[in-house]
Amino acid sequence: MEPTPQSPITSQNTNQEPTHSGTTNDTGMAIFAYILFFVPLIAGANSPFVRFHTNQGLVLFIFSMAGAFLPTFFPFLFFFSPFYMLFIFILWILGIVNVVKNEMKELPLIGSIRILK
Repeated sequence: MEPTPQSPITSQNTNQEPTHSGTTNDTGMAIFAYILFFVPLIAGANSPFVRFHTNQGLVLFIFSMAGAFLPTFFPFLFFFSPFYMLFIFILWILGIVNVVKNEMKELPLIGSIRILK
């Protein structure tokens, strides 16, 4: 009896995040979206990759402003403010890392919020 050839085992991850293989201009604009989210909006970047990261940057900006101003009105939040800002900083780094890796991956906890369509 002759052995039957086996097909190579390949693992397919169906939960992979979409990737982007665009230009370096798109990557630069997407990184800029996390620094100043309105620059890609003004520049008119129509790439889905740039718009995705512009939305992520805008949501991150709104949450960081909330963390900056809420302790002014609720003084008991001053204790949590440094930890919250550290969390925002970590999300900011994760967003830029996702851009560099050309991934359209949502940020943890706040990434599912869509402001820009």
